[in-house]
Amino acid sequence: MDNGGNDILISITPSNVDLDVLTATFDDHPRFQVSLKQAAILILPTDLRPEYEGSAFPSGTTEVFSFLSENLNDQFTLEAAVLDEDYMEFEYRSETIILPEISIAHAVL
Repeated sequence: MDNGGNDILISITPSNVDLDVLTATFDDHPRFQVSLKQAAILILPTDLRPEYEGSAFPSGTTEVFSFLSENLNDQFTLEAAVLDEDYMEFEYRSETIILPEISIAHAVL
C-alpha cells in the first residue's frame, strides 16, 4: 500500500519462505517443527547480516503476536519461527514503525 507519496506503508508480496529449510533449523525440536508446518500464519525473524550475525525481530513483535493471537479465529494457528529462549528484538533509530515479516499460508478473511 502506498500513501500517495514516496513512502511504502505496507508491502504485500508472495512469500519466498521455504518451509522445509526454515523447519530444518529446528531439527532438535520435532514438536516445534510440526507446529511451524501447521501454522496458518508465521511471524518470521529478519536476517540482520552483515551488521549482526543472526536473526531478530523488530521491536514490538510481541505486541503484534499478542494482537493476532487475541483476534484471530480459532481455526487459524499462529506461530513465531523462534524458540522462546532464542527470541531477540532489534530497534531501528527512526520514526518509521517497522513491523515483523508475516507469512500467511491461508487466506484469512
